Amino acid sequence: MRPLRLTLTLTLTLTLVAALAPGCKPGSDDPATDAGLPELPDLPSPSQIADAKARIQAALAGATEIREVLERLGILPTYTCGEPRNTFVGATLGSMQARYGCATVMLDAGDPARDVVTVAFPPGGCDVGGAQFAGSMVARISGGDDTFALELDPRNLTIEGKTLTALGGYGSCGDASRYWASATGTAHGKMYAIDVEVEKRAGIPFIGSTMLAVDGTVTLTDGSGTDSVILDGVEYEVGDLFPHAGTIVVQTASGHRISATFSSTSIFTGNVRVTIDSHDPVTIPIPA
Repeated sequence: MRPLRLTLTLTLTLTLVAALAPGCKPGSDDPATDAGLPELPDLPSPSQIADAKARIQAALAGATEIREVLERLGILPTYTCGEPRNTFVGATLGSMQARYGCATVMLDAGDPARDVVTVAFPPGGCDVGGAQFAGSMVARISGGDDTFALELDPRNLTIEGKTLTALGGYGSCGDASRYWASATGTAHGKMYAIDVEVEKRAGIPFIGSTMLAVDGTVTLTDGSGTDSVILDGVEYEVGDLFPHAGTIVVQTASGHRISATFSSTSIFTGNVRVTIDSHDPVTIPIPA
C-alpha cells in the first residue's frame, strides 16, 4: 500500500502545479490576471488628486461668478423684438423695484443712445431673499426696435460679503436670444478668466427657469503656466451653489487631462467623479 500512497500524493501535487501554471506562461505580463484574479485598479496618486481638486475648484469659482450674474439677468424682463426701448426700460425699473424693495432704483436717460438703471442698496446693506445685499449694480440698455443690447454690471455689488467680478448681458432680435457673461478672479492660488455665450432656445434649461446651464471656456493661470478649461452643460438649480450635472475638462499647461463629472448627488455631498489622464476614475469631495 505504501507505493499507492506515494502515487496519490504525487498526482495531487502535479495537479496543483498544473492549476497554477497558467500564471507563469511565457509572455504573461500579469500573473494575477492570467490566474483569474481581479486586476488592481490604476488609481492616480494622492498628489495628482490634490492638484486636480485645486484646478477644479478654481474653475468652479469662475462658474459661480457666471451663475450669479446670469441669475441676476434672469430677474429682468425679456425684451420683445420691435418693442420701444422706453417700454422695456419701464418694465425693467418695475422689476428691479419689486425684486429689490430695500434699494433705491434710479434711471438716467440723458444719453439718447442708451438708458442706465442703477440699483443702490443702503450703506449697511439689506436682506434680499434671505441674503445680505450691499453696494450697487447697473443695467445699461441700448438699441431698441431692430437691435437691442442689455449689459448688467454688478461688480460693485456684494452678496453675503462677497463681491461679484462678472459682467453679463444679452442681445436679442428675432427668434433667438444670445446671452453672454464673463468674469475674472483668483481662487485656490490660480487666476481665472471665464467667458460663456449661450443661445436661449425652447427646451433648454436656462435663465428665467429653475435651471441654469453653463457652457463656455475658462483659463486658469499660476506660476506653472495656463490651463485651458471647457464647461460642458454644467447645470445648476437656481440658488444652488454646486452643479448637479455636466462636465468640466481641464487641459493643464504640463499636458495632463482632468475630467470632472457632476451628478444629482453632487449638490448634497460635493462628491465629484474625476478622471486624471488614463487612470481609473475616482470620486473625491470638492466643497462648494
